[in-house]
Amino acid sequence: MAQWIKPDINIDFVGQRRKFWTISTLVVVAGLVAMVANVFLRGSALNYGTDFRGGSQIQIEFSKPVTIAQIRGALKSASYKNAEVVKMQAADRTHFFMLRLTEVSSFSAAEQKRAKKAVQDAFPNQLKKFDYREGGDKVYIQFKQSMKIDIAAEQAIKAEARAKAKAAEAKAMGKRPEAKKPEAKKPEAKKPEAKKPSVAPTSAPSSAPAKADEKAPSVAPTSAPSSAPAKKADAKKGPAVSVQLAAILRKAKIEVNQVQLFGRAEDRAFEVSLGGLGADLEKIFDKAFGKGSVKDIPQAESVGAKMGKQLRNDGIKSVLYALLLMLVYIAFRFDFRYAPGAVVALAHDVLITVGLFAITWTEFSLPVVAALLTISGYSINDTIVVYDRIRENVARLRDRKFPLVVNASINETLSRTVLTSLTTLFTTVAIWLMGTGILKTFAFALTAGVLVGTYSSIFIASPLVVLLNERIDAAKRKAGKSTAAR
Repeated sequence: MAQWIKPDINIDFVGQRRKFWTISTLVVVAGLVAMVANVFLRGSALNYGTDFRGGSQIQIEFSKPVTIAQIRGALKSASYKNAEVVKMQAADRTHFFMLRLTEVSSFSAAEQKRAKKAVQDAFPNQLKKFDYREGGDKVYIQFKQSMKIDIAAEQAIKAEARAKAKAAEAKAMGKRPEAKKPEAKKPEAKKPEAKKPSVAPTSAPSSAPAKADEKAPSVAPTSAPSSAPAKKADAKKGPAVSVQLAAILRKAKIEVNQVQLFGRAEDRAFEVSLGGLGADLEKIFDKAFGKGSVKDIPQAESVGAKMGKQLRNDGIKSVLYALLLMLVYIAFRFDFRYAPGAVVALAHDVLITVGLFAITWTEFSLPVVAALLTISGYSINDTIVVYDRIRENVARLRDRKFPLVVNASINETLSRTVLTSLTTLFTTVAIWLMGTGILKTFAFALTAGVLVGTYSSIFIASPLVVLLNERIDAAKRKAGKSTAAR
């Protein structure tokens, strides 16, 4: 069997530790300098993704060929400034793009004020809460307990909305096998014809209001609720407040998809579903490229600036907590003098990986934080293997000095460390080269982390144990001399 690393290999890792520490220090400093330079030149230390800086990320497929420049031009003309447009590839999609916008919603601050005023004017002294969360596509309106609401009518509208949502979902799920669905629907089309001969039961009521029958197809869904407010001048007594709210907001030029009762009936709260960025973008591109130019918007995600900042802070905390817990674990499992070397090596891995993101200006998003935590776990695993061998050899090779025992342990585990890292790298490099989007960025972080983690477990962690051991022994000797002198 071929052996890439011979069992009797003997490289003086401990003896050359200062050279490697110098190299590591320079690389870490280069990354930190790049972050500081980015703050002054680009306004941010890292190229934060939508998760951290706030904004919207939308996947959109067009029905005809369009260029990145055309998309940017259409967005710019509609006041969507600083939009990023990235061409994407997918097996079942053509003319597919990713849009990154600084805007989190098409519901602007001015529209929020206008909508709130319209509701207050329509329902004087009845509005309790008007809540819109940044980055969302819903507004929550709550009225005071004195507000009179027809609960039965509201629940009927809510049930109808649920039925429509289920029907739309079923239609979307059945959209793929298009060949089967029309065949299944053809026999159903004959059922109404079969019922036509039996006109007798329905002829009596339909013959009386002849004009109402003519209007039935177009007005039937909304005629009942909308006619109620007309009959009763006082809006408080309207049987369907949700219908009134939709009309009020649309009159205020707010794009509303649906309004329905929210939560418990006694809370007197309503959920307003807005048109959102997706609907706004469809209008923009229909105007720029022609009607029906947008084929599909499979994904649209928005994160507010406050939420983005919180996610970023939570990501930093998670990495720090991981380092702290690993410090405690190493101290308990081995000895307190082993722990600092392991934690310094982990911090070294994280700083160099983050520095690479700053130097290359690669997008730094929430999945990258997950990659950093994965790197920490992977690196500490390599370090523990070496530490285990050091502990075994300290008991076995009592006649050797500690630096020689550590060096021998690193050489003995070198084959395992390198080969394990190579097998991981084959996978991460393949994903990095062939993947797209978030997956590519995640693989880039893992590839850099595995390389740096393997390096640190050999050249940083174990030699630091030697340094700390020498300092502790020197301090003990000094303490012994001082007590002997007394």
